[in-house]
Amino acid sequence: MIVFFSGSRYHATGTLRKKTLKILKKLAPECGDLTCSGSGHQFHSILPPVSNHFSEDSNDFIQRINRLSDEELTYVTDMIQKGEESMGCLPVEDV
Repeated sequence: MIVFFSGSRYHATGTLRKKTLKILKKLAPECGDLTCSGSGHQFHSILPPVSNHFSEDSNDFIQRINRLSDEELTYVTDMIQKGEESMGCLPVEDV
């Protein structure tokens, strides 16, 4: 089943928008497949997969976040404030 989201991070097809995908790939260049290995569902956010699937620990997560330009960081924080970026499954140390 494909779930479609109306948030600005998705195309009408339910896939991550180009800008969101570019940021995810910048934070986790080793991310080849956009599917969560645990659930089998496609990633719908940037931060949870980076934190839960690709970062070795909270220090690695911080180093990855530091790769973002000011514009990219503003984009992610704007998505958080709009409720379009999931924070629910992030470990406390990564929030």
